[in-house]
Amino acid sequence: MNFFLGVIAGTPLWVWAILALIVVLGGRAMRPSTVAPLRVAILPAVSTVIALSILAFSSRLAVAAPAFACGAAAGAVIGAFWANRLAIEPRPDQGVIAMPGTAFWLVFGLGFFLTRYVLTVYLVLHRELSGQFPWTALPYGLNGIAMGMALGWLGAILWRYRRSVRVA
Repeated sequence: MNFFLGVIAGTPLWVWAILALIVVLGGRAMRPSTVAPLRVAILPAVSTVIALSILAFSSRLAVAAPAFACGAAAGAVIGAFWANRLAIEPRPDQGVIAMPGTAFWLVFGLGFFLTRYVLTVYLVLHRELSGQFPWTALPYGLNGIAMGMALGWLGAILWRYRRSVRVA
């Protein structure tokens, strides 16, 4: 028990700020809303900024960048697939999109946060693994997946909105 409390107490405050942001934004996404297309980009923008900033500070960019790119490509396909299944209602005459409430962002965000947190703690405890290929690439691949899903989701939502503008 003391070990877990020590890990939590030793976690930097900015990590808890990211968790709070995930909970707040994920909670908002659970409520149905009518939003301008630009506001739809908030969650993907936050995800992208976090993922790219982590990649930018990598000391092993030669390993990190390919893992990140592969994760981003896979994530984009997943995000677009998911967004195309959402029952959104583009209203181009009003300049908004009616979005259903979904727990996806909250569940995905918490799952991603927990996965990254546990992986980071594990690598801190097993520093000898941090220089080995799969352990070096995995965190960046996960960040790429998160960013790719967010951008794939955004791209599909905005594509559906633009398509409805042309039809209307």
